[in-house]
Amino acid sequence: KNETPHAATFRYFTGLIVAETDIIGGGFSIQNGDVVDRSGTFNAPSNNFAQFHDHNRTMNAAEKLTIETAIANWRQNGHQNTEVKHMIPAFKAFGIIPNDENTAQ
Repeated sequence: KNETPHAATFRYFTGLIVAETDIIGGGFSIQNGDVVDRSGTFNAPSNNFAQFHDHNRTMNAAEKLTIETAIANWRQNGHQNTEVKHMIPAFKAFGIIPNDENTAQ
């Protein structure tokens, strides 16, 4: 089939074809050790969900930071799952959530 690596991965795991599915997703890859967040398969607007996009193929800052934090956790600790509480320090450092004593830990 003539499909992108992200579309082929999606089909492998779900059995569905991206172009025939109403899905909102984010796509990334790791290239030379860096997170690349400009997937044309998942980050580009579609006719059905154009209202959720700013017509920019890159992820928004919070989405990319979430992916980067999860990958860093996986590399450092060998855990494929990252709890939200482990992302809070990075979100505070980048100003995505307030850095005050009232923020849940």
